[in-house]
Amino acid sequence: MKNTRKTSGYSLLELLIAMSLGVFVIGTTLHFFDTTRKTQRVQNDVSEVRENVKFALDIIKEDVQLAGFYGCATRWADSSLINTLNNPTDFRWNFSQAIFGSEYSYSVNSTPAKTWSPTLDNTIANSNIFQGDTLTIRHAGRQEFSVVSHSTSTDSIRIKANNRLKQYDYILVTDCEHSGIIQKTNTDNTQTISHSVQGLDSKFAGNASVDLGKRFSNKSKVMKVLSITYFIAKLDGKTPALYRKEGSRNAEEILTGIVDMQVEYGVDTDANGTVDEYQTADVVNDNNNWANVLAVKLSLTAQGFDDSSSDASFSNGQDMRYEISTTVNLRNRIP
Repeated sequence: MKNTRKTSGYSLLELLIAMSLGVFVIGTTLHFFDTTRKTQRVQNDVSEVRENVKFALDIIKEDVQLAGFYGCATRWADSSLINTLNNPTDFRWNFSQAIFGSEYSYSVNSTPAKTWSPTLDNTIANSNIFQGDTLTIRHAGRQEFSVVSHSTSTDSIRIKANNRLKQYDYILVTDCEHSGIIQKTNTDNTQTISHSVQGLDSKFAGNASVDLGKRFSNKSKVMKVLSITYFIAKLDGKTPALYRKEGSRNAEEILTGIVDMQVEYGVDTDANGTVDEYQTADVVNDNNNWANVLAVKLSLTAQGFDDSSSDASFSNGQDMRYEISTTVNLRNRIP
């Protein structure tokens, strides 16, 4: 008997089918992992944008809550105030006005297309402001220092060392019944706060007088006072960012990617101690209602980019936005 050996194998058709199935499975798997990777990246980007806008909002909230805070001299009506600064109603150091703002609007049919009402102070308008409302808050710092000695109403004020007060800081001294605002003219972090007469210049107020009207006892307190403005700026074609500007000092970038800020003000229109309606800055200003603002409604918008895009402009259509809003009470105006 003749033995025959049968050989077995795959036909060309079977090989083609197997290869096609393999390519399909591999392609599907790669697509799944690519989609998962992109989804994870988007989720990470969204999370980062969300955390950024919350961080920025928290910074502004802290200042808004303190608006109008001047220690025991918070209620100006209950204490006499002597402001020795040159031009004390200047926007940069108008400490009698706790809160202020300007409403942003945009229209392609107007010139200029971007406008703010009330009109921006030159120190803000010249800061490459981009878009969005502006918000200005004025208050004393949280830290206070005891007066060690004050010989006469025109003399320098002595306090403890290591106070971190800098030259040209604006200072409030108060015994709760009488208060004075001066500008520190001597060097940083010294026991003595000098407030010599200096003329107004492009940066600082200077003191018009050294006379505070009275000698402050060692029961009096000293605090730094701040005038802070928040706005959106876009410097040198860079990504828009939230900036914080203190008085006449250079603006500092708080966080990049914040592209819009909207502000409304809760106004007490009938003097009953509660918010009756929320108004934009132009309406509050027209009605001269800044002293009646009890709360601020803030809305910030952050924007992120798709990393795969090489276009760093905001017109590439591949960005993501996250908006968060909150309402903040002015603690020192709530009954």
